[in-house]
Amino acid sequence: MWYGVARTETRMNRRLQAMSIEHSPTKRTVSGRSIHVATYDHDIREHSPQVKTASSMNALLGAWLIITPWVLDFAATSGAMAWNNIIVGVAVLACGWSRVRGPHVRVGLSWTNVALGAWTVLSPLVF
Repeated sequence: MWYGVARTETRMNRRLQAMSIEHSPTKRTVSGRSIHVATYDHDIREHSPQVKTASSMNALLGAWLIITPWVLDFAATSGAMAWNNIIVGVAVLACGWSRVRGPHVRVGLSWTNVALGAWTVLSPLVF
């Protein structure tokens, strides 16, 4: 595996040199081996506002799921569906808020939101 990584980095360095673009890799130690890894701090800072905006919208949609049983007046008629909306809404709100607070720390929560969204779409067929 390390051979493939080194080979890919060598190809990338050759391409960058051919394009006369400077490449400044950072030396890091992984599992006792010293490797060169490109820094992606600039990309992370660049995408933080987008991640925070999307996560804020997820948190708002989670709050909407929590209050829909009363706003759409189905809390009394369909108790199971109301509880489903409340539980899923709390989970979506928590995932969204966690991503707002740490946009690049809890990346897996986005996939949790995808699963919760799929469940929200399919749950009316179940209840």
